[in-house]
Amino acid sequence: MKRFLALACLLPPALHAHTLPSGDKEALRAHILEEFMQKSAPNKVKPIEAPVPKSLKKPLQVASFSVFDISSFMTSGSALPPAGNGLLMAASFAPFKPKVRYNWDGTTFFLESDNTPEGMPNKMFGITTWQQQVPIPAAYFAHSTSNENNAGSLGYQQPNVWRIPLVPVPSASPIVIYNPPAPPTNFLRGAVALASNGIAIFNPSNNGGNVSYEIGELDYYGGHCGLADDYHYHIAPTHLNTRFGGPLGDDKPIAWALDGYPMYGFVEPDGSPRQALDAEGGHDHGGGWGYHYHAMGTTAVDATHPYGTPQSPYLMKAFHGTVVNFGNQVDGQPAVGNLRADGTGGYNAKAVAGAYIVAQMNPAPLVTDGSGHLNLVAGVNLTNCATTYGSTTVTCASTTGLTTGLAVVGYGVSNGARVTSVTNATQFVISIAAIATTTGRNFTAVSMATASPDAHLMRVNMGGVDYDECWTINRKVNPRSLTMTWRAQALVGGVLSGPVLTTTQTYTPTAGTAPANRLTAYPMGAWSEVKLPDTSQAISTTTTFGEDSDYTTAPAANPQSFTDNGDGTITDNVTGLMWQKADAGEMTWENAVNNAASQSTGGYSDWRLPNPHELMSLFNYETGNPAMNATYFPPASPSAEYWWSRDVFGSSTTNVWCVNSGGGVGPKPKAETVSAGGTLRYLRYA
Repeated sequence: MKRFLALACLLPPALHAHTLPSGDKEALRAHILEEFMQKSAPNKVKPIEAPVPKSLKKPLQVASFSVFDISSFMTSGSALPPAGNGLLMAASFAPFKPKVRYNWDGTTFFLESDNTPEGMPNKMFGITTWQQQVPIPAAYFAHSTSNENNAGSLGYQQPNVWRIPLVPVPSASPIVIYNPPAPPTNFLRGAVALASNGIAIFNPSNNGGNVSYEIGELDYYGGHCGLADDYHYHIAPTHLNTRFGGPLGDDKPIAWALDGYPMYGFVEPDGSPRQALDAEGGHDHGGGWGYHYHAMGTTAVDATHPYGTPQSPYLMKAFHGTVVNFGNQVDGQPAVGNLRADGTGGYNAKAVAGAYIVAQMNPAPLVTDGSGHLNLVAGVNLTNCATTYGSTTVTCASTTGLTTGLAVVGYGVSNGARVTSVTNATQFVISIAAIATTTGRNFTAVSMATASPDAHLMRVNMGGVDYDECWTINRKVNPRSLTMTWRAQALVGGVLSGPVLTTTQTYTPTAGTAPANRLTAYPMGAWSEVKLPDTSQAISTTTTFGEDSDYTTAPAANPQSFTDNGDGTITDNVTGLMWQKADAGEMTWENAVNNAASQSTGGYSDWRLPNPHELMSLFNYETGNPAMNATYFPPASPSAEYWWSRDVFGSSTTNVWCVNSGGGVGPKPKAETVSAGGTLRYLRYA
């Protein structure tokens, strides 16, 4: 039978030595598919993101470590619960899945991310000392090799992932991080801790020895971007705590020091006031919480301190645990490769006197002008605008041309704010309360119809004028690239001077290098499938537990279930995805990608090509070719043999992942108009 032959040819490398718990069907299947996708490619391929139960997105209510329920974390890819602090680590990182993913071995907790967590819509806002960097995804992934070039380092040629010891070892000679008034001398490079959302936390001092918070380098979250355009914190990320709207209760660490000890917020894990700290800036005061650090400051909030008020020394003063100080950083941590070098594309890594960040926008609706420069799409220009912190009312000189649904960009307006109503000729209401009080500002209101998650805008005020720094990540084809339109003064004699110039440059890193690995096939961990459906295969071919037929009864079973919506669309009741009922016809991959935007089936306009994992969720392996439920997906005449996915094949410039009608998956040249009767299906989220 063709469907079994297809699987037999493609899947053997993934069908052995799986270390997942036998009852965890979804993790097992995701693990098998991920192994296949990695091992089948001619070069390293970004693993397909495994679906994670949506319950893991919610804050985990854990009263204490001793009563923690590990069952929610068996999707991590490790069969046994971790040692030491591992379960508490999992509890603090879990609300940020799938933007972070983790596993562990007998000694170490490993964490991966692309450094772009959710829940931080206004990164960079509040910075008043700007050194011309912007947030670009990093590549903290096991498939990426560290950018560390010193062969003496523990991270040299190692997978570029974060590592935290499961069982911290107290140091006989704690190494100081920052203990004012003494000037900092240690760990002025790299991270000293890792926030629970996967973002690095650096020394409170920058690499020049100045305290970043005290000189206006940090946004309201406590972070900024380094020379590699890598976002990181320099103070504790208290915005992750539920007291300030985050997902982590007082009993969950907001970060983990790289020595393996947890860092809590401004109060103790039981919500009581913070007790006295030792010389390293931590303590063990009993109660079963063990040794831990704290964010330094108070819970007092105001318009410029929405997540509490930080106080010196901001983090722990020294590592209570053992770390290796190599090259003035904690050794063994991942490294980031530059995508754009200092002095290229109009960019100079120099502080811009008097500049400050006005707003951040992503996704952004950008257009290319006749000179090849990226700009915000034309919209309604609003002048002399005023906002009040915490209010949704905006006053401008005129609201002429303003309509509901438009996105607003301007100082004090949150990324994602939309016009919900136009009150009168000078006032309107936005969907998100203002994040700052301001008057006399110019705003822009634009349609988001053409916005892309890979298009970014950061509005910067230089010399009293707002300028838009714009960039796009080009993921669809190899080689992947970054296009940046940079607006800044020129560097003359080592000093920024003259008018603000506009320069556009496309950066195309060499395939296989650390910079190239930052540009992944698609953004990490977007939620797509609510659950992983059964394959419907009931035939048993072995007595060894783990084949599909062993998962046909509750609670393990997720039998396929579809609803015909009567408008040309089918809803998958297990995954939550909506599909076109009929094939869209035969065409090349480029045409398939481009035609998605013109699809209007069911009255929807947000159709897209699926990834391979999503396509395979449709297959019913108890049917013949095509291996789909013909009631809901009737075959064309003649029937299709292949369906395009959205993902290019590894580092190939010509091949794309396809699935075939027998249920297999593999590469096809993107220029082909494969098979007859239609070669693709589009899908959209339900």
